[in-house]
This record gives sequence, structure tokens and C-alpha cells, in this order.
Amino acid sequence: MGRGVRRLAVLGSTGSIGQQTLDIVRSFPDRLEVVGLSGGRNNQLLARQIEEFCPKLVYASERHGLPAAGFKLASLEELASDDDVDLVG
Repeated sequence: MGRGVRRLAVLGSTGSIGQQTLDIVRSFPDRLEVVGLSGGRNNQLLARQIEEFCPKLVYASERHGLPAAGFKLASLEELASDDDVDLVG
């Protein structure tokens, strides 16, 4: 008996652990969905992650280099507490 799709907010998605978390999401696309991403200084990588996972919410210390639309800029608190988020990693 399955639990359905688990929705994630990945804090630090451009770091080592965040990237490993996204690798797991890629391995289980029918069971995991990215709702939120937050990245540090690597906006190039964060932009690629946004394009791949199409999150609803994104935290970035600076918007330079990110896609222009398709998500809401949010605080870390909003990412972690959003009603659509089941797990924070």
C-alpha cells in the first residue's frame, strides 16, 4: 500500500547533500516531487535545478541568473512551512 507522492522542500539544493537529495528525487519521480528549492551562491546550478524540477517556491539570496518566471520567491521559513510541503531536506 503506497503513500502517494511525497512533496519536498530542499534547503541547500546546490550543496553536496542537496544535490544528492535531488539525485534520489530523480530516481523516484513517481514518489517524490520538489515543491521548493533554496540555493546559496551558485545561481547557475540553482537555475538548472529550477528548470528541471519546476518548484513552486524558490529562495535565493540574489535573483541574478535565475529564470524570470514560473515560481514564487520565498523566504526559507515559507519554504519549510508551506502547506504543500511534506518533507524538508
